[in-house]
Amino acid sequence: MPGRLLSLNHYRRTLIALAVLLTLLALSFLAQTARANFPPPGYQEVRYFYSDASKTQQVGWWFFDCQQELHTWGYQTGYIDQRRDPCE
Repeated sequence: MPGRLLSLNHYRRTLIALAVLLTLLALSFLAQTARANFPPPGYQEVRYFYSDASKTQQVGWWFFDCQQELHTWGYQTGYIDQRRDPCE
């Protein structure tokens, strides 16, 4: 019986370690994704979001200015026009 308890505890520790590892990997991926969404230093970017592929109805915008401040309105969709310009 003690061998069985030891085996069960080892199994639980392994599952917890795996869950922690997967959580850290997911957080690392999200951090990289978040960083990738902003323009590089010295640039500003504006994105316009539309309701569908015809891009006739704007439903939101996203603007990251030269002071590295983010401004948003509405909501984001997969239908985007974007522009990136150097800061002056």
